[in-house]
Amino acid sequence: MAAQPSSHVFGYPLPIEVVRPILEFAVGGRELGGEDYAEPLHLSWLTINKTWNEVFTPIVYGKYSFDGNINNIQSLWKFTQLIVSNPRLAAMVRHVTLTSFGLRTGGLRMTSKKNPDILLTAWKYDESMKAPFPPTAQDPARTDDDAVVRRWLVEQFTHVLGKELRLGSFYYALGKHYNRALYRQARPWLREAFRAVGFDEGSDDLEGRARKVLEDAQLWNGYACPLLALILAYCPNIKTLNIHDWTEDQDPWFGRILGYAVGRNTDLLQLDHLPLQKLNRLVVAPRIAIIKEVGRDIREDSPCVISETNRPFYRLPALKDFSAYVVKCTASVSQIANQRQNASKIEKLTLYAPSLNNLRLESLLALCPDLTQFSIHLPGDDERDEDEEFEEKNDIELMQGLYAMLAPFKDQLQYLDIYQGQLRDETFVEWFTSRLRKVHACAPFATFSALRHLSIPTFLLAGSNCGTHRNPTKMVSHLPPNLESLGLYTNHIHHEDEYIGDLANELQSLANGPASLRAIVFDTLDDNWVADFVDSSPLREAAKKKGIQWYEGAEDFLFYGGMGTRVRQVMLQNKHPTAIPSWVPNTKLPAMVIPLGLQVHGINGKLVDTRGDAIVGDDGDIDMSG
Repeated sequence: MAAQPSSHVFGYPLPIEVVRPILEFAVGGRELGGEDYAEPLHLSWLTINKTWNEVFTPIVYGKYSFDGNINNIQSLWKFTQLIVSNPRLAAMVRHVTLTSFGLRTGGLRMTSKKNPDILLTAWKYDESMKAPFPPTAQDPARTDDDAVVRRWLVEQFTHVLGKELRLGSFYYALGKHYNRALYRQARPWLREAFRAVGFDEGSDDLEGRARKVLEDAQLWNGYACPLLALILAYCPNIKTLNIHDWTEDQDPWFGRILGYAVGRNTDLLQLDHLPLQKLNRLVVAPRIAIIKEVGRDIREDSPCVISETNRPFYRLPALKDFSAYVVKCTASVSQIANQRQNASKIEKLTLYAPSLNNLRLESLLALCPDLTQFSIHLPGDDERDEDEEFEEKNDIELMQGLYAMLAPFKDQLQYLDIYQGQLRDETFVEWFTSRLRKVHACAPFATFSALRHLSIPTFLLAGSNCGTHRNPTKMVSHLPPNLESLGLYTNHIHHEDEYIGDLANELQSLANGPASLRAIVFDTLDDNWVADFVDSSPLREAAKKKGIQWYEGAEDFLFYGGMGTRVRQVMLQNKHPTAIPSWVPNTKLPAMVIPLGLQVHGINGKLVDTRGDAIVGDDGDIDMSG
């Protein structure tokens, strides 16, 4: 249905600049704000009239997502053809999310509405589809009338072949027939699209490999990868990309598109633009592992890889915000790290790796001279990679190495979030006992002059065998001089009271920190559990007396080194935005403790200074209303 002329009150009489915010507000606002993954808008809104079409077309087509589910495979083909054939719509795409969780889906969900089209498409384009059907006098091969064929197929599927067909091996094989048929149906335009992005050129024969994987028609073999590469190539204005990265061998097409984006082999490209030139924010995680044996758990695959050869994410020309979950770097990154011409434009970096050494963090940081925000989730004892290249332990030496890597950024880092995964009792004890008596680990943050927000475990802030500062002022002595917001993780606090002398007074002294301190978040975990080991009330009361905002429950305000973000829930746990657990911070609560002027994980800081006008009520709580 074509869009009709505007006839309502928000039609031609008002300028489109006035109408746009009114309509956007009426339907709930824009489709992506910070990490608020909203529901897609309705295509029917585009047909109401010309004004609605003009307002909502960029929003409807501004975001695309595909999860690898076979039940969404036709929509992938349609979207790919749309952006290949319509540069205007391709230019509207801004936000792309490509995951692989749908690979866990068993097969097509057949419904009375979808059955006829699926069966007809598979029948017309895949000869092997016809083998199970018995020959009859009404064999549809004798007619070109799709309606006749469709009715015959539904009858055979529903009645003649019966339950055995619908629930047996043919039912599960139908998805493969359908995938192959969709590819064969698309071959005329797909061939030209592949050649426009140079897949027919080069020694790696990407066009031939694409034909092979598409004919194989198995989603878990990378069937969708060539199409996803086309989307990234043809949409010139992508600003944010969340992607499950397959290995270089499984998905060479993504590697080629990345190569074009960083200026490699661009003579093979026939498009009038280079891909991913406006990509500002990138989130990468490994595709899920496909385990076929029934009854076995499915885990995330081996780490995704950052490499200079095929995955040089850091070279993307506009990339400023980069998050990589379950990741490692190859030696090729170390080989180019200290060359000034290889410096990236990354300002915000979030990392989680099963091995800090295999991450080659020092080299990765060297490629980010403009870094102002850094989040890292250090693996707990049970999170470590058993096949890691280097032997590695959670010990003082490892932490000293991290501090040394961060030292070059002490005058520019504004946001720092370090979270330590759970340590076994014996590992934690080693921090403070005999073997480490000679190792001094004084937290270095007092020298971080630009740091405005620090989230850190309390035992790391205290340090081990600190030779410079004495109880009960070790922690406060380690605070940055211009700190505005402090987050304290307490998941090891049951040991800290034993090994950090006078822990309660150490915590209380934090309220005497820098004059700039405006907010403290204390991770209560389970209130009763934490209270068994430490009394945080002296710190709470001391903070309130100074007008410092006090919040309990880090799960509402902090990000656990990046692993507590909403995008991490989407990328690692397949959480739909509406199903994300309540403990994952929404956009409002973290904003309260993020300093003004900072945007962290897509959330704008709204921390206000309440120290001068705080009113302490009878119950001891600060009244902000006055």
